Amino acid sequence: MARKSMMVVGVVLGLVLAGSLVSAQSAEPWVGTWKLNLAKSKFTPGPPPKSNTLKIEAVAGGTQKHTFDGIDAQGQVTHSERLAKFDGRDVPVQAVAPASTTATTNAFRRTGDHSFEVLAKTGGKLTTTNRIVVSADGKTLTQTTTGTNAQGQTVSNVTVYDKQ
Repeated sequence: MARKSMMVVGVVLGLVLAGSLVSAQSAEPWVGTWKLNLAKSKFTPGPPPKSNTLKIEAVAGGTQKHTFDGIDAQGQVTHSERLAKFDGRDVPVQAVAPASTTATTNAFRRTGDHSFEVLAKTGGKLTTTNRIVVSADGKTLTQTTTGTNAQGQTVSNVTVYDKQ
């Protein structure tokens, strides 16, 4: 009887550990709070923002909430929020400060276990493509942005964030 009890306990512990591993592995590596590392980032054209923090949260139904808070190059507070679902559909960028006069949307597509892509559109027109990659150790998030900004200038940014 004791041997059977030990076997049951062993099976239960094995299932609990296996469940924990699957749960840990299924968490998206980009979920968390990320702080802009200005020293490692490159902004073309400049000038760079003074600071930026990105918070990515998992919400219901496989959706994520991305919140950006920062200070731009002119010292103005910036804030934007977006809901992300990796289905390639356009979703509006919400709660934008300073206020935008044109409708901005993002479409999200997973490109790998540690990467995804965001297509940004303004007024329905593609403006930038953002490729986001999280390092294998999960400590660095790098966003490479290419396209055109609101002033019509070519954008080629590499933005590096450190996990907080």
